[in-house]
Amino acid sequence: MANKEKSIKINIALNLTRNIMKILFPLISFPYVSRVLGADGLGKVSFAQSFIGFFTLFAGLGIFAYAIREGSKLKNDKEKLGKFSTEMVIINTVSSVVTYIAFFSILFIPALMDDRTILIVFSMTIAFNVIGIEWLYNILEEYKYITIRAIAFQVISIISMFLFVKTKDDFLIYASIIVVASVGSNILNLINSRKLVKLFGYNNYNFKQHFKPIFIIFGTSIASSVYLNSDITMLSLMKGDTATGLYTVATKIKIILVTLISSLVAVLLPRLSYYAKTGKVNEYNELFKKGFNLILLISFPCFVGMFMLSENLINILSGNGYNDAIVTMKILSFTLVLSAINGIIAYHLLLPFNHERSTLIATTLGCIVNLLLNAIFIPIYSQNAAAFTTILAEFCVLIYCLRPATKIVNLSNLFGNLYQYLIASSSIVLVSYLVRRLFSNDILVFLITFIASFAIYFLILLILKNDLVIYGKNFLYRKIKKQLV
Repeated sequence: MANKEKSIKINIALNLTRNIMKILFPLISFPYVSRVLGADGLGKVSFAQSFIGFFTLFAGLGIFAYAIREGSKLKNDKEKLGKFSTEMVIINTVSSVVTYIAFFSILFIPALMDDRTILIVFSMTIAFNVIGIEWLYNILEEYKYITIRAIAFQVISIISMFLFVKTKDDFLIYASIIVVASVGSNILNLINSRKLVKLFGYNNYNFKQHFKPIFIIFGTSIASSVYLNSDITMLSLMKGDTATGLYTVATKIKIILVTLISSLVAVLLPRLSYYAKTGKVNEYNELFKKGFNLILLISFPCFVGMFMLSENLINILSGNGYNDAIVTMKILSFTLVLSAINGIIAYHLLLPFNHERSTLIATTLGCIVNLLLNAIFIPIYSQNAAAFTTILAEFCVLIYCLRPATKIVNLSNLFGNLYQYLIASSSIVLVSYLVRRLFSNDILVFLITFIASFAIYFLILLILKNDLVIYGKNFLYRKIKKQLV
């Protein structure tokens, strides 16, 4: 068991590193690109990326989450895992071909004529996702390979952006760089997969057994994607590129933080699925509780920090001309905690225990709420309405997910440390207020607030005897002591 725990720590560290590098690309590129392309150019890129997101979702079906859940049971049998992986690849290839046919048919709609080229550029992600078989690397917990590969392509993409994106007309080049940064390395995945399992060459494929759970998970993904991406799509159609650009700026930090928070527990899914399928209830409960508390520990200070530093973050990211996005970012900060909790309950609790129907109903409910309220309020309140409806959608998803979740785990045990995170996070309000009174430079305010808040937040949790913080302190102490001896 000690080795497994050590493996999980290493996996979390590697996945966190990979996602930090994924975060650095927009952090480094966005301030530059938003100034070069302007709100209109940024709006075009955001619309195309959001639009293609729907097609990428259809091409992927529910294969990623399903493959991890079911493949985790087979990871110790390479023959069965190879056959299962081949079935997943074939299903994914067929779905992608059908998606491409639909995509190129839709391109002839007059309203999309001006965006045809940039849409084709982003459509490359569909093919790259098929050959990437990222789920296989998650099943086998090959996070070292994934991390090294991702860092290499992120560095190449950042260099390319500064070299080739020079004017407001270079939005197509920027779109191409985004594609390379996100999925270009998937070619290496396909080549390296031969070292992990044998693909193809098996007999008696059984595709039928996969269809029902895949399509249920797929339905969940559709509903989730609609209420995550419909904001930008509806803004673009109803209010134009400028409002879309403002909303994109406001959501940038939110997306970065959500990616960072979810990466902390994403590596737990294969192990949790394995425990759930093999009946190791105690091991599952222990690991899930740690993951859930880790989510709360990180998401609360992120929410408070994003709310308090919205103006500084907007100025750092985009400069003057984006002040209307400040209120939008403040509203969106509330979704950090909600989306983090929804994510771990849906994908790390309900999914491993085959409650995908509950997840489907919950996300569909959130989708309907988001679409209806967007249609009513976006024409009046523009990007601020899109932000607020996202909060309501996430809240609806949480309320529904809690009902089936109570049948699996004791929720009171999960929220036992909630008061500690609320108390510790409140200190960030005071710190940010004092720092802004003393300094006016946005970068300086952000750095000092971040460092001071980080130290005070964890000091308060240490005083309150938070389990995770004490565990982390003892772990670091042992590591340092071992190095000194």
